[in-house]
This record gives sequence, structure tokens and C-alpha cells, in this order.
Amino acid sequence: MADDSELLYPDIPFRIRIGVVGGGLYDEKELAGLIKEILSRIRALFDDDSRKTLDECKRTDLTFSVLTPLAKNAERAVAREISSHPRASIEAILPLSREDCLQSLDSDDARKEFEELLGRAKRPVLLRSEPITERVAPVDLAHARERAMKEATRYIIDHSDVLIAVSDDAQASEAARYAKRKNRPVIEISSSETLSFSITAGHGLSAKSLPGIERFNSAGVPRAVMERYIEHVSRELFREDDRIAEEARSEAREKILPFYVWASALAKRNQKLYRRAGTFVYTFSAISVAAVALATQIHTLSLAAFSVEFFLLAAILVIIWMANRRRTHKNWIESRYLAERVRSASFLAVCGAECSAIYVPPHLGARDQSDDWVAMTFNEIWRGVRASEPSGESCQSYVAFIRRRWIRDQIKYHRGKWKRAERISHFLERAGHWVFALAMTAALLHILLGLQHRWHAEGLEKTLTFLAIALPAVGASIGGIRAHREYSRLAKRSRNMTANLKRLNMRLMTVRDFEELHYLLRETEELMMEEAQDWMMTMSFAKLEPPG
Repeated sequence: MADDSELLYPDIPFRIRIGVVGGGLYDEKELAGLIKEILSRIRALFDDDSRKTLDECKRTDLTFSVLTPLAKNAERAVAREISSHPRASIEAILPLSREDCLQSLDSDDARKEFEELLGRAKRPVLLRSEPITERVAPVDLAHARERAMKEATRYIIDHSDVLIAVSDDAQASEAARYAKRKNRPVIEISSSETLSFSITAGHGLSAKSLPGIERFNSAGVPRAVMERYIEHVSRELFREDDRIAEEARSEAREKILPFYVWASALAKRNQKLYRRAGTFVYTFSAISVAAVALATQIHTLSLAAFSVEFFLLAAILVIIWMANRRRTHKNWIESRYLAERVRSASFLAVCGAECSAIYVPPHLGARDQSDDWVAMTFNEIWRGVRASEPSGESCQSYVAFIRRRWIRDQIKYHRGKWKRAERISHFLERAGHWVFALAMTAALLHILLGLQHRWHAEGLEKTLTFLAIALPAVGASIGGIRAHREYSRLAKRSRNMTANLKRLNMRLMTVRDFEELHYLLRETEELMMEEAQDWMMTMSFAKLEPPG
């Protein structure tokens, strides 16, 4: 076991998204002091269990994102104050194009402040990219801007954990009412007499995703292992003959691959525990039945045999309890999904394409996708990546890179997985058939010899009786292991995936520019994520349970 000082850990924060809308002219120092007080009271919006979770999770920092259109003085002042918190960030939600937003501001200082804060936003969300003057008549401009601002306000509320509504104007009041209808926590800042605020808790804030992030942050990997793993993955991803910008390689190697290693290590660790537990459960089940069969034939061994059965059944319960307590099954499939998502992101980042939002199937119990630890962790990883379209390089070199390093490698992987899973599935199926045939043979011989009274040795009768009882249990255990590993379904999935990837590889041959490449990259990403989600769904039903 490596010393803790030699281990490297991820550092994903638990982020609360704070929407900010409305505002007027305020004394910035007074407003900044009020925001500090509000942030210090955010923990009060969590329930008792969530606050306890916050205290218990030592490796995960609490931080904030501020979602705002940056349109008004107060919005910009609040954004500046919140983003000064350690690891906090600005998420600009622009109702109009950048040029339209600048034109709507009434002073050079306001425009300068807008530009400065917008530059700190990693990936601004433009709800409308075209200039409003190109599609709206001059007489309708004011109404169109107002409608766009309302849409931006609703977008901010829908994507926030808590809303800060500044001022008593109609826009802020309407935003607060909408947030309250959605049962969001709302903090209303008023200046009717003195600057003050009130809190409507709504459904409060949840820390249910925090333990998952904490487990990920606790997945320490020895420094030497991490360096070797990253070097290995990097060699697989990039070759000397790939004409890819060094800046893109470095971005993927430094900002993405370490998280892939952590997620993959966590997945492998839990997969090993889960599969080992399943093997023990089904093996112990067969042995316990064999022990009982032995006891029925050799009475002098009955005490020892029933003792063996008891301890094996107890061991089965302990193994299942420990596996479920450590969440090995769920941690495995969630971490593997995250690893595959991060791996796909590395290819998109190299080519300057944006990742789509992560989605976790609802059958895994995610009540709200924004609360899921996998989604939150990936968003944090991608937040640190600056994907910019390659300049000066040939699009064809990137197409060749994607086809060689992503598509063809995946075709090779799924073809091997399909054939390996199919081979193991057939082997276990044949083994089950042979065991079943032997059990039938033992039962038939017992009947025939018994009817003809041709027992020449007591040992033969006992042996046949033992086999007739024990072999069906062995066959059931083989079938249980086969079902537990889902070999048959995995083979079918990988066979279908191989065919889909081959078609996609052919389509990539026709790509001529980066716009078309990005379109197909997003389609490839969607295909990979659908396959990963289907795998998650398949494996989610392979839970570890006592054999029936």
C-alpha cells in the first residue's frame, strides 16, 4: 500500500450554481458586504443530513458559480463578488449577441466592466447568436429585447440551484415568483429603505451528489502509476506521425487524461471487488448444496457438512452486505461511464469541438440530472478545458487522427470484446449443459439400478445420490455467473457497436472542413454515450443478490 504522501488525488469541488437577475444602482461596497453575508448563510439552505455530509466530506471543497446576463450594474457587482470566492466562476447567459448586449449598456465604464467579466466566463451561453437588428424591425426592438431578457431569466432560474433577485423592480419580482413556483430557494435583495435581503428556502439545497464526488476525490493513485498510465494512454492517443498541434496535445494530456486515469482506476477497483464477490457467492452456493448432499449420504459427516453449509451461507450474506455497503456495483458502472465520457472528451478537445451535456439514465435513480455526481464531476473536468478550433492545420490531418485513434481503435476494442464475451458465454453455456446432462444421467442410473435391484455397492448408490443433488446446484451456479457477468448481452452490444462504428468511419472519409468534422464528432460522441448508457442499463440489473 502506497504512503498517502505518494498518492495523487483528484480535486473536484462541489459547486452551487447561483442565478442572479435584476438590479439597479447600488453602493458596490455595501452590496459586496451583503453578498458575503448571503454566501456565509448558504449552508443554512441545506437540510440537517446534507449539512452533516458537508462536514464529513473533507476532500471536497464547496464553491459557487454565478449565472447572470451581466446586463445591469447590480448583476455585474454580484458576479464580481461571488467570483472572488476561491474556485468560483462566472457563467454568462447572454440573451442576445455579444454586440447587442454591449449596445444595450449606457456607458463606456459599463461596457468595459461587461467585457472584463465576460472574458472570465469560460463558455458564455448565447441564447441568440445573430444580431437582433438583422431579424427584428426597428419599431419592435425594445419589445424583442424585453422578451429575450425574460427568456434568459427563465433559463438562469431553470439551471440554477438558488436565485438571487436584486431590487424591487418588476423584472426581479417576476423572476422571484417564477423561481418560487419551481420551489427554488430564493434570496431577494431589497433597497426600499436600507439594503437588506430575505430568504425563501423552497425545497432547499441537496448534497446527495457530494458523497459520489468525495469518493472520486478519494481515489488516490500512486504518483509513479499515474505517470506511467498517463504516458501509456498518451502514447495510444498521440503518435509522432499525427499532425496535431502540440498545444492541443498538451491540453488533453494535462487537463483531461489525469481524470481519465482516476475514473478508470476507481472503476477497475470496484469492478474487481464486485466480480470477485459474485464469483464467491455463486461458488459458495454450489458448495453449500454439495455439503448438504454429502451429509444425506454419509451420516457421520452430517455435523461437519451442515456446519460448512452454515458458514458458507453466512459468508454469502456477509459478502453481499459488504459489497452493497461499499457500493461496488454502482461505483463501478458510474465510474466506468465517467471514464468513457472523459476519454471521448479528449478527442473533442483536441479538435476544438464542444462536448454536449452529460446525461445519466434515470433508472440509476437520479432524480435531477444536475444533482448527479457523475454529471457534476464531468462538468468540472470540462470547465478546466479550453477547446479552441485548430488554426493553420489541415482538417484532413484531424480527420485521419480521429479515424485512426478513436474510431478504428474502438472498432478493434469492440470486435475483441464481442468475440471474447461470446466465447466465454458459449463455454459457460456448454459447461452448464454438460453438468445438467450429468445430473440427468446420475438420476436415470439411480432409477434404473434401483428398479432392477442391482446395487452391488452401497458406495455407488450414495455417489449417484450425491451427484443427483449437487450437480443441479453446480449448473445453477454456472448459469448465475454467466448471467451475473452478462456475457451474452455484452457480446450482442459490442457486435452492434462494431457495425455502427464501421459506418461512421466511412462517413468520416467524406469530411472536408472543421464544421463538418465537429458535426460528426458530436454524432460520434452521442453514439459512444448511447453505448455507454446501454451498458450501464444492462449492468445495473446485474445486482449481487443471494442465489434463490
